[in-house]
Amino acid sequence: MTPEQRAERNLLIQSRDPLNAEPAPNDLVERFLTDQSRFYIRSHGDIPDLGRDHAITIDGLVERPGRFTKSDLEKLFEARSVTSVMQCAGNRRADLQQVAETSGDPWGVGAIGNAEWTGISLADVLRHVGIVLDRARFVRF
Repeated sequence: MTPEQRAERNLLIQSRDPLNAEPAPNDLVERFLTDQSRFYIRSHGDIPDLGRDHAITIDGLVERPGRFTKSDLEKLFEARSVTSVMQCAGNRRADLQQVAETSGDPWGVGAIGNAEWTGISLADVLRHVGIVLDRARFVRF
């Protein structure tokens, strides 16, 4: 199911282009972990359709620049899982707009979710390519 189809089925759409949508408040309290189908969508642009062969290039202030597919990353690094809340900074903006005008989508209370996130650690990848710690200050995606 595409993000657009999921939003149409399970979420309250705040904007279509870019796609931003949130679950109904009752859906947030249904379970401790937010179902993926009910997790809010916060986009700043088009949602890419990245296949298994999509590759990322890591270069810049690293000793060993490289190009990695999802398969490469899964082979090289151990997956980790973390349970954590993620919230959009604009959550409850609709309430704020009753006090004073704000910019951005009028989020209700649903731009928040609690999930178990599983994947490889960015820190592990940066160590692998030999990030130059005394000079590197940020990572740009």
